[in-house]
Amino acid sequence: MIKIAPSILSADFMRLGEEIKAAE
Repeated sequence: MIKIAPSILSADFMRLGEEIKAAE
């Protein structure tokens, strides 16, 4: 799980950025 974490975190940040842009 720890090895996969970085990829998940990157995907989460990408989603957060898209959600923030969509919210504005």
